[in-house]
Amino acid sequence: MKPRYAPLDAFVPILASTDKWQAIEELVGALEPLGLVRDGALALRDLLDRERSLSTGMTDGLAIPHARTRSVTRRCVALGLSPAGMDFDSIDGRPAHVVLLALTPKTGAWPHLEYLADLARAYSDPVWRAELASCGSLEEARAVLQRKL
Repeated sequence: MKPRYAPLDAFVPILASTDKWQAIEELVGALEPLGLVRDGALALRDLLDRERSLSTGMTDGLAIPHARTRSVTRRCVALGLSPAGMDFDSIDGRPAHVVLLALTPKTGAWPHLEYLADLARAYSDPVWRAELASCGSLEEARAVLQRKL
């Protein structure tokens, strides 16, 4: 069966960042060398504007910073892990350990909100959540994501 969504593009197994603003910048930086982000400054500005309007810190250690932007021509996703956790102004007040950043084009039919909802639903499975948080490579993270998405 073909996955519903395209796979993960970039993976940072241990984020160097200590706060959500740095984590967002670090994950955009992981996508830029892949040629997926045409304008890193624009992508970062769009993400930070979105984050300032409403935190993307969810529950159970998940944060999903996301934005629609003119800096990409297709959906781009980067996953970063923070074993120590970081404050992401999460709904439950707990630190984020899994940060999944998604950029989508300003125009087009890619199901941006549908993807975010499916990810949040998948993350509610504690076994899957633990698998995702313990990934050590891009390939492993892709396999874990594709099992649920």
